[in-house]
Amino acid sequence: MQIFRLRCLLLVLLALLLLGVYLLEQLVYLCLDIVYILLHVVHLLLQIVRFVPQIFLSGFHLLLVIVYLLLEILLARLDLLLNLLLGLVGNQPASRRDPHQQ
Repeated sequence: MQIFRLRCLLLVLLALLLLGVYLLEQLVYLCLDIVYILLHVVHLLLQIVRFVPQIFLSGFHLLLVIVYLLLEILLARLDLLLNLLLGLVGNQPASRRDPHQQ
């Protein structure tokens, strides 16, 4: 009877040992999956850090293009205004009188 109890006890201990090994294996797989996910998160963060300066520079380049176009429009209007003003007085002959001869 004691041998039967001992065998049952050894069988239960063996089953518990196998269950413990299985659970430990699953825990290791879970840890590996967590590390894998963390590596992907770090990879994504590095991609974001890599592309933020490019996005910033693209926005800055767009701002410079807009400022350049606004300056071109302003200079074109000033050129037109200057041509109109010079057209009114540009073809007039110069005065023949010397300013010192008054």
